[in-house]
Amino acid sequence: MFVNLENDISIKKTEIIGIFNMDTATVSPVTKEFLKNAENELKVVYAGKRMPESFVVADNGIAESIYISSFLADTLVNRTEK
Repeated sequence: MFVNLENDISIKKTEIIGIFNMDTATVSPVTKEFLKNAENELKVVYAGKRMPESFVVADNGIAESIYISSFLADTLVNRTEK
């Protein structure tokens, strides 16, 4: 099963490691550093062009990716449960 993150970007449900709220998760300096390093390593994919609300950490067995979405984390979690 696939989960649509936004703008025709979908990933396999089994690849999702975690879905995080951008506002609450980025309060931690550790998370900020994690996202900064992922961006420097070109692992970040921007799924939308609007204000980021959440990010999804995924691993397809070959590489880890971070998807930034303007959908709320709750919306994405609900999509994984269908």
